[in-house]
Amino acid sequence: MGRNRQKSELIFESLDHSHLPILKSWFSNPDTKRWVEEPSDRLVSYIKSEPQYYAWVAVQESETVGLVLCEIEKEVGSVYLVVNPGSRRRGYGRRILHLLKRRPEIARASALIAEIDPKNVASLACFRSVGFSGESEIPSEEGLVRLTCRLGQESCKTI
Repeated sequence: MGRNRQKSELIFESLDHSHLPILKSWFSNPDTKRWVEEPSDRLVSYIKSEPQYYAWVAVQESETVGLVLCEIEKEVGSVYLVVNPGSRRRGYGRRILHLLKRRPEIARASALIAEIDPKNVASLACFRSVGFSGESEIPSEEGLVRLTCRLGQESCKTI
């Protein structure tokens, strides 16, 4: 007889300097290195000094599975997400984004946006799967596609 296995809880821990060695190890992966900038001591210090900036590592059963940053300006949160290369394609990105939408720090935002390289198909699919959508598939001057999730709208509800 099969046992019902529930996913263990995914928790957010505030990013601090002690997380950097784990995060930096992810950047030996060529896909990670191609799409996002490696976090640094300087970035962590900046985040801690800016009240509109939030950063968490997502941890499950003592394994760091993701990093999410959100900067809120004028009620719009800009989201940056990295999933541990060893944890990809297992639903962590989606779970992290759903948790992000429920964070009390995000409550003052009316929308979340993500700017993603159009060649990063996995990231685009992840954000779309949780209610982010784009008005245009044409990249911006920076070469990025902007996806938006209007918080409170049915299409952007959390699970």
